[in-house]
Amino acid sequence: AGVSAEDGGHVQVRDLRITHSNAGVAVLGESSAEVADTQVEDTSEAALLVVNGGAARASGLEIVRPWSKGVVVTRPGSALTLSSSTISDAEDAAVQATAGGSFTGSSLQITNTELGLQFRDINTTASLTGVAVSGAEVHLLIEEGAQATVTQLSSVGGKSGVQVRGPGARAAIRESS
Repeated sequence: AGVSAEDGGHVQVRDLRITHSNAGVAVLGESSAEVADTQVEDTSEAALLVVNGGAARASGLEIVRPWSKGVVVTRPGSALTLSSSTISDAEDAAVQATAGGSFTGSSLQITNTELGLQFRDINTTASLTGVAVSGAEVHLLIEEGAQATVTQLSSVGGKSGVQVRGPGARAAIRESS
């Protein structure tokens, strides 16, 4: 990773540019991170990875051309709060929370990705406010027991706006277009 917090560590990242790394910022295990005003581009995996009980808060993040995913939050206890950020040109999903991860996002711009936002698996939760997705095949996908509350989602272009599928998948969508 360009920057990582591991084994209970804490990292603060501010005004940094990370390029050509496996993961731009990785928060592993019971670790934490605060990321602000940082650009991450051309990563081979996730630009921001929060896994196995890690927690991160990020704002002013600009993610460009992640080879796989922009942001990944996975496993129980893992949580990410992302605000005032942009993600563009992700090969797969711009944002993905799975396997019990928790994602809170506000004032996000997502452009030109295969999949805008994906939430999957039981105990995976998402709360979104003020998210704009354009140029994605599917803008928002909630599946297999995940639950999401979405306010002010703007989706433009692409093949499908919102898909909710699989047992237990639930979405509450308000004030959206």
